[in-house]
Amino acid sequence: MEKWERMLRDRRIILLIGLILLAGLLALRRFELGIEFAGGTQIPITLEKEVQPDVQQEIVNTIKTRLSSFGMTQVNVRAISQKEIYVTVPKSDPQLLNQLSEILKKRGVYEGIVDGKVAISGDDMLPNTIDSRGVYPGKSSATWEVDFAISYPAADRFSKVVFGKGDYPVYMFLDRPKSAGIIIKQNELFSNESISSLEVYRAVRDALRKENDDIQLFVLGDWKDIKAQLANSSNSTIKTIIISNDTSPSIKSELASMNFTIVEKSSEEMTPNYITTKKGYIIEEWRAVGLLSSPTLSPEITGGSISQLYRITGVVYDARTDIALEKAQVEAKNIKSILSGGSLPVNAIVGSITTIPAPLGEEFLKYSLIGAILAFAFVSLVVFSRYRSPKILLPILFTGLIEIMILVCFVGSLGTIDLSAMAGIIASAGTSVDDQIVITDEILRKEQRTAKSKLERAFDIVIKRCTVAIIAMVPLLFSGLVEIIGFAMAAIIGTLLGVLVTRPAYGAIIEILFEEEK
Repeated sequence: MEKWERMLRDRRIILLIGLILLAGLLALRRFELGIEFAGGTQIPITLEKEVQPDVQQEIVNTIKTRLSSFGMTQVNVRAISQKEIYVTVPKSDPQLLNQLSEILKKRGVYEGIVDGKVAISGDDMLPNTIDSRGVYPGKSSATWEVDFAISYPAADRFSKVVFGKGDYPVYMFLDRPKSAGIIIKQNELFSNESISSLEVYRAVRDALRKENDDIQLFVLGDWKDIKAQLANSSNSTIKTIIISNDTSPSIKSELASMNFTIVEKSSEEMTPNYITTKKGYIIEEWRAVGLLSSPTLSPEITGGSISQLYRITGVVYDARTDIALEKAQVEAKNIKSILSGGSLPVNAIVGSITTIPAPLGEEFLKYSLIGAILAFAFVSLVVFSRYRSPKILLPILFTGLIEIMILVCFVGSLGTIDLSAMAGIIASAGTSVDDQIVITDEILRKEQRTAKSKLERAFDIVIKRCTVAIIAMVPLLFSGLVEIIGFAMAAIIGTLLGVLVTRPAYGAIIEILFEEEK
């Protein structure tokens, strides 16, 4: 009885009991189970044309990186054919699935255009530097920012393109259409009544200008006149027509008969947002053509100086500032994830989202848990055959099982319990036994040394092993490979949990139980 009282007073065991209680509270929450255990949602993607296996693998990796950067802890991306890719994610609410669809359908080609020339592109970006800086409230609006860095050769090229162009706008596009024309209604083009038609046309012409690939503007009025212009040989380079989705079906039909690719946008997307600058009115944002924002160049950076740090900004408008902030956060997150993954080599079409059942569902989860317990039990039998003492086996079983329970609760509260996370939990159970053997051998060693010094030597070995294990797992945790993030997270949490709580508690138990043998 005295030994039990000493155990319950030991601060190392008290800490373990406190962690057990915390894990119990976490267990009251509903854990997110992975695709293997709870099924998921399947998003089919069709490529515009068949691609070679190496290109297909590039597309798969790009999609994985995008969704990982967005915050998805589990995603399954697999090629079905040379034109089809299936993306499977855990079951989610419709709003999140819509965001994922928007991320997946973007090709992700970024361009910063100054005075009609490309000054910076997505290929210039250093992927690991892309980060959403934050969102800031305004009057019935919110501003979002995404920072990134570019390579030194790209920064040198940028400085030459913008030389002497202080206060010029940098038109920042994502998926700017190529060989395109836009047919816009007058009420959409002249949405700001305070701007003269001359200023509007000048601002539009400047925003749509790009060396050897201007986007042609057609203001919808006399359709026969526009049709004649489109048929003119001077406009033969136009392959894509951007129109409002409420355009007359007859006009859409005639455009299709002329072999144009039709891209429909909402009236909100078709309407450009104008702002005034030192050089007059410019278009700040125009979603129909992929224009995200148009920051002006500070004269200080147009004198030939070279900088590798840049920022994309944008404004979201809403009468309610809280809603504007929420939309801005989503926008920044989407832009960051798209840019982090890089551009797709071909266009992608997102199909209808479907819900799929788990392959084995609850049975799969049950068998995974049984597998973890059996693996732990087998290792425990090996330990018993080594020491032949229930006084050693029972503490190992107790602390090991408690560690698995706590680890499941912590991993479940921080992310998704998927197959890779279960593998990490099982691996942690194995290393737990390994560390306890080290501690036990040191305590039972027949040496004229105090129990405290023996434990210190044992923990020196354990801490070194745990440090090496964490260092090995950290690159996997931040690798962007969603298939192994769960394993790395479970292994790191299990290692920290062991070295800080369960190993010291086990050492205290063994020390008290075997004190009469020392």
